[in-house]
Amino acid sequence: MSPMPRPQREYVREIRQQLPAETFRPRPQKLWMVLAHSLVLVAGILVIRNATSMWVLPIVSLIMGHSMGCLGFIVHDISHNAVVTRQPFKYLLELYVWGVVVTSPHMWHRVHNQSHHRMPNSLTDPDRRYLTREKTLAVRWYDRVFVPSRASGVLNLTCLAFLAYITRNMTAALLFPGKRKPSIATYKPDYTWRDQLRIHFEFGIGIAFHVGIFFAAGATLIHYLWAGLLPAIVGSMVLSAYTITNHLLNPLMPEPIDPLMTTHSLRVPRFVDWLHHHFSHHTEHHLFPNMSSDYYPLIRRILNERYADRFQCVTYGEALRLLWQSEPFMEPPAETITVDVAPAALAASES
Repeated sequence: MSPMPRPQREYVREIRQQLPAETFRPRPQKLWMVLAHSLVLVAGILVIRNATSMWVLPIVSLIMGHSMGCLGFIVHDISHNAVVTRQPFKYLLELYVWGVVVTSPHMWHRVHNQSHHRMPNSLTDPDRRYLTREKTLAVRWYDRVFVPSRASGVLNLTCLAFLAYITRNMTAALLFPGKRKPSIATYKPDYTWRDQLRIHFEFGIGIAFHVGIFFAAGATLIHYLWAGLLPAIVGSMVLSAYTITNHLLNPLMPEPIDPLMTTHSLRVPRFVDWLHHHFSHHTEHHLFPNMSSDYYPLIRRILNERYADRFQCVTYGEALRLLWQSEPFMEPPAETITVDVAPAALAASES
């Protein structure tokens, strides 16, 4: 028999007592990693611009792509105020990193921080699986190509799931007014005209970044392919490797949303965990989204000790096996039970 769901605030109240005060302070030390990966990108562009052998280009492009993925892990922390909190510096960092993949930081906050974190694996979660009643031709093909399940076909691009996810949410924000949305978007937040204007501006900044990469790499399409397009695709693949395992293995749930029952964490080699900023600790992140990922191993130890019957943490291979055996569409939760959400939890999800 499955345990009864518990709201996030109960876990937070019990675990917080065991944590030292420094775990809730921002970690600006991660800015050194932003600089390191940025230097990798700059060096890669210069190598591609001046390369005399074609054989070096794919290697450099792969290295640049991995750094783009790592920047994605760091900007995830930045967006939750876990690295720096002072504006406008924080916003400029987000504008830079998300601009590399032509994404709006404001859209990300609305979709991820404010919608997904408030209600993970609920009907108002942009990250959830599609419902059976939502099957359209576009949804069937999107699900078949980008979402791993037993219905996935031979043509499968799950490795680009994060890029597809960003594209569908940017499309919903930029091209669909009011409450309208494309069928492939599971949920769309309410955007005011000011929101849409800001997202258009930030999208333009991303385009400008790639125009700059085009000219810096040699001002030819082949140079841009290796220095701009392929690294962005590889970066998406690095992020997709984790994001497809975060929630797709878990059932949809009415309120109260239990983060331990709607989220999976992964066990990966320690060096990979360090290199990828503990992005495998996803349940831990949902409990304390404002906490630096450097402290997530401490949260994992507490979860293993106190909530072993609820905490879902599997190896990466096991997660992939379960994903490819999962059903492609879901039924909605049977009922919704309204509960009060603690102001602290809301503030954490919005930041």
